[in-house]
Amino acid sequence: MAGLYIHIPFCTQKCIYCDFMSGTNLSLRQDFIASLISEMDHYLDFFADDPMRTIYFGGGTPSLLSVPELQQIYSAISQRWNISSVEEFTLECNPDDLTEEYLCQLRTIPINRLSIGVQSFCDEELRWLNRRHTASVAFEAVQRAKKAGFANITIDLMFALPVQTINSLNHSIDKALELGVSHISAYSLMFEPDSKITKLMELNRLQPLDEDLAADMFELLSMRLTSAGYEQYEISNYAKPNFHSRHNSGYWHGMRYLGLGPSAHSFDGEKRWSNIAHTIKYNAQFSTLHSNRTLNPRRTLQ
Repeated sequence: MAGLYIHIPFCTQKCIYCDFMSGTNLSLRQDFIASLISEMDHYLDFFADDPMRTIYFGGGTPSLLSVPELQQIYSAISQRWNISSVEEFTLECNPDDLTEEYLCQLRTIPINRLSIGVQSFCDEELRWLNRRHTASVAFEAVQRAKKAGFANITIDLMFALPVQTINSLNHSIDKALELGVSHISAYSLMFEPDSKITKLMELNRLQPLDEDLAADMFELLSMRLTSAGYEQYEISNYAKPNFHSRHNSGYWHGMRYLGLGPSAHSFDGEKRWSNIAHTIKYNAQFSTLHSNRTLNPRRTLQ
């Protein structure tokens, strides 16, 4: 089993907790796609002896790309590698991108799993996180996705937010269970080195939630989700039967995977490497590589 990860490095705004590589200059999209396709050509034999079983478009915000742009990337993948063994094809989405028209168009691509970044069903918490959707928009987006025919939907929830309470977390869990999605990822707020929230903490402008209260929230999530029929198969992941994330589970089990796009990481079973974490530099690098196939685009991780 092997997986393909595509990093889409675009967002319209940066969430307060995020340290993933992304930028807001959407005018770079076509240059990025051209560079991404050029990078594919350097790894044509990666899946020769190990069939591709999963595809994952992460970010950033992949749903900022139009469906024709996503189709362009998918077509390039299918033209270069055998995708007949692909079992799971995930697209990360922001709720406010999932209009009825967008979802209908997505059905033209064999995406069979949506990962929707809800984070909370409380508007105060969403504003604090600097998310660009509201709780009602998130709830309705998941409903539209189900109506459009997406049976495998995972949503993200966050806990241990400084503005969060046990009651507000219970409310978010209530709404998630009401939607009946097949998978829920429940993440504790982390103070990552390059995130805005860490800088605010260093300036003493906010304090992390009390550790005991954060632990109570984790126990609440685990108890309520498992009681509702979700299996906790990783620390932060809960799935209904037969809906484990195959792509993410592969990372835990030593799966070979190829990561394409700025900041993407790869593992060939023996060594790990990563791409430069800068979209403009990535585009320039693979523009050069297109005419000089002898250059090494990767940095090996020790």
